[in-house]
Amino acid sequence: SSAGTYVLTATNSAGTATSASYVVTVVDPITVSFSSPTVTANLAASVTFTPTITGPSPYTYSWYGPNGSLGTGATLTLPSVSQTDAGTYTLYVSNAYQNSVGATVQLVVSAPPILSAQPTSFTDIAGAYHNLFVNAVGSGTITYQWKKDGAVLNNTASGTSANYNYLFFYPLMDADAGTYSVTL
Repeated sequence: SSAGTYVLTATNSAGTATSASYVVTVVDPITVSFSSPTVTANLAASVTFTPTITGPSPYTYSWYGPNGSLGTGATLTLPSVSQTDAGTYTLYVSNAYQNSVGATVQLVVSAPPILSAQPTSFTDIAGAYHNLFVNAVGSGTITYQWKKDGAVLNNTASGTSANYNYLFFYPLMDADAGTYSVTL
């Protein structure tokens, strides 16, 4: 290690000169990390990014995200996240010995499913082929559960496809008459 107390002595034929003592201290570099590289939050949830920082303090902080410069505190809190908050967040940390050591964390914002197309009621003759259809948008995989008169449907009766965004009736039978709903 280069740490220690140093004295310079200069000598020539005319004599010797000795400097004052100089202390050299070696400090560890700053490290910045997050417990997970990705944080997933539901739409409108509050999110706080808390870094782990090592190295001599005090520190200065600069946060940046998808929407620009965000603050200068040790942690960053987003009180109600939206889809526009999703993206990469970078924290730069400095101290008296080192400038701009950075670490990043990714924010994924999950949105609940929303029906963008609703099924419509219909009347048809027995033996006809017919279907009910919904369209949903949202984050991740969307699952569907169809019900008839409040009872969960399986993939057996009348050729139904109860776990998809459509419900087929082929052929349509008298027993298929009822009130249908879908849960996402």
